[in-house]
Amino acid sequence: ALARRALAGDGRLYHKSSKIARAIFDRDAQGGTVLEGGVALPHVRMETLAEEKTALGICAKELLTEGNQRHAVSIIFLCLQPMDVVGLGLLSEAYKIFDNPKTVYRLRSCRSLEEILALLGSTEV
Repeated sequence: ALARRALAGDGRLYHKSSKIARAIFDRDAQGGTVLEGGVALPHVRMETLAEEKTALGICAKELLTEGNQRHAVSIIFLCLQPMDVVGLGLLSEAYKIFDNPKTVYRLRSCRSLEEILALLGSTEV
């Protein structure tokens, strides 16, 4: 599925964090993490985490999701959460950011980490 293909570029991640990768794959198989505009918000809760962890990936080439509804995804925001997070935590904030087509367009145009951080830290987002 999408998570497996996204992680395939760096096999080291899978081997070092196979428990996390398995949880992501299992959640990805349930579906429902893709927003309109080519953004995926895979998320999983894990007992072994003390605090929320996130990662942002911007793909040069779109990944196609599998299943009944196929989507082309180029931005992946991964959110790992401890079991005791109340509500959606950081995932809620991510949804607000990535549900904005203007922000998604601008994010795809970023060419450096500095540009991405400036965009995500701006008040215009």
